[in-house]
Amino acid sequence: MYDTPPLRDNYGGYTKPWWEKAYKPGQLLYDYNQTRIDELERRRQILEEMLGDIGERELITPPFYCDQGENVHIGRQFYSNYNCILLDGERIDIGDRVLFGPNVTVCTFRHPIHPDERYGPDGSTTITLEPVVIEDDVWIGANCFIGPGVRIGHGSVVGAGSVVLKSIPPMSVAAGVPCRTIRPITDDDRVERPL
Repeated sequence: MYDTPPLRDNYGGYTKPWWEKAYKPGQLLYDYNQTRIDELERRRQILEEMLGDIGERELITPPFYCDQGENVHIGRQFYSNYNCILLDGERIDIGDRVLFGPNVTVCTFRHPIHPDERYGPDGSTTITLEPVVIEDDVWIGANCFIGPGVRIGHGSVVGAGSVVLKSIPPMSVAAGVPCRTIRPITDDDRVERPL
């Protein structure tokens, strides 16, 4: 989906225009996070208004947070447990049948390491933006961080507590801090379901 270079936003992060753009999603997030468990249709309406795309049969358990909302594109049958955070300064693509455990953060922002480069002359922050792609049928365990520029290949599993800073190939088990690919997923991983 994406082969674009990182975008550099020199002295553009967290300025007045940025906050103005985040104002409406912030109001919608407040409304979403105040919904009751039986207000699924209301949640759906809020997500449709706030996000770039949202597929059918989604379930995002509040609380849920994002920055812009319009850069988030979610496929069908997405499930996220509590406290999903999507920092979408750049595009985030989440495929079909993706599962998030609780406390998953997807971040498209990167700040400079050297302190002299973190702030512009007007006091605004310097950021680099890179898209994140999570392909179909991915399962991301609890308390994971997915960093800028990462692509997680279809069918993969990311173990709980992982910090994903590099892309993960399709049909892989990956885990750790930093996250690394441990092994491929094969037919030996199938479990017969009881009838």
